[in-house]
Amino acid sequence: MAIEHLWMFLLLITVCMLTIPLVIAITKFRQRIDQLEYRLSQLERKVSFISQGKELDQQDQRSKIDQELIDLLAKGKKIAAIKRARETMGLSLAEAKDYVEHL
Repeated sequence: MAIEHLWMFLLLITVCMLTIPLVIAITKFRQRIDQLEYRLSQLERKVSFISQGKELDQQDQRSKIDQELIDLLAKGKKIAAIKRARETMGLSLAEAKDYVEHL
């Protein structure tokens, strides 16, 4: 009887040791999926924008956005400039930060 309890206890510990890393891996995958879904939604928004015929001359559009970002930076609103870059260009946070810092 004691041996059966010992085996059950060992089985329970083994299951727990296998489950914890699995839960951690699933959580990391879920976070990555969320990031990819966000990027996909940004790309879908861009495609929708272009397909509706609202696309301006790309160079003209870029210079208007750059000027808007430069104006925000001149007012000391770096965070607002980064946010605007993300909204208008569909960039990640790191990409937008780099873009704004190189203006």
